[in-house]
Amino acid sequence: MKQIIFATVFISGLLVIFFGLNCSNHSPDQTDVALVNEESISKQEFELIVNKNRNDVIDYFTNKYNVQYDKNFWTTDLDGEQPAEFLKEKALHECVRIKIQQMLARDKGIVRDISYSALLDEMNKENKKRKQAVQSKRIIYEPLEFDEQNFLYYQLDKIIFEIKAVFVGDIFDVSESNLKQFYDNNKDDLFKEKEFIKIRQISISVKNEEKKKFAERYADAKNDLNQVKRALETDRDSSELLSRDNVVIQDFVFDESTPFIDEKINYKLIQTALGLKPGKISEIIEHETGPFIIKCLTRQEGQYFPYEQVTEIVRANYIDYCYNKFIDEQIKNAGIKINKSVYQSVVIPI
Repeated sequence: MKQIIFATVFISGLLVIFFGLNCSNHSPDQTDVALVNEESISKQEFELIVNKNRNDVIDYFTNKYNVQYDKNFWTTDLDGEQPAEFLKEKALHECVRIKIQQMLARDKGIVRDISYSALLDEMNKENKKRKQAVQSKRIIYEPLEFDEQNFLYYQLDKIIFEIKAVFVGDIFDVSESNLKQFYDNNKDDLFKEKEFIKIRQISISVKNEEKKKFAERYADAKNDLNQVKRALETDRDSSELLSRDNVVIQDFVFDESTPFIDEKINYKLIQTALGLKPGKISEIIEHETGPFIIKCLTRQEGQYFPYEQVTEIVRANYIDYCYNKFIDEQIKNAGIKINKSVYQSVVIPI
């Protein structure tokens, strides 16, 4: 006789029920990791989302705890957090969000079948069409061939667009008054030019030093940089220190025209600069090529974009806000059951 075991817990903010079948004839086709309002999340799609988030979780733990990635990484306890469980919980939360949106699309008649097998069938059909288009020398948008992950999010983007279109004017009130209220409430974060910041970076390079001498040279560089910092802070003459061959002085500007560079290349610089007032100098910042300090030369507050100039952007952001709020509420009220044995059987690839 089958005995169903239940345990209610919170995972990643989700109220879930763990369940498992305690019996000798446990069916081998029990491959659902979880049920969301009785809708299946298969092990295959769960593993797909686990793999999608794998590198992000590695980055999170190696940066937060300054640890190296090795064969024991996933099972190591780090201040009460274990990377493998953290990754599974993150993947579960994303799977639940995806499934809720797929169910909503089915309820609205946008799609008919939201099973993972149906997704794979659609992917194969789409890839066949694209292959034929290439052979016929017709223009198609990349990719030339979808893998499972890319196709899942390609389909998800399409159904989200259609759900929003259904909800506008029905569930979402996009009246002018609501849009203006949203603009006023969010203009500091969404509808304002980036602040203009000009900084001067002073670094001492040790990148070409021999490995056995690197630590000694790096310590010397930090000492020299401390002297430069003290001289600048007390308005003493620092020209002799700054004229040394290994001292590099560069000026940087961060503003509305440099978002990509700011985030991808100069992230540490801009984060430090944001905490400095004009004329102030940072503490020494460690870098693999040598330590550096920065001085804030100028800061100018960004201007607000006039509502009339960004009305369509306000509308798009407001719809996104309403949609995400609606989905969050659906997730909060969802009935989520996890098949404990299948969930625990998912192995994180090394």
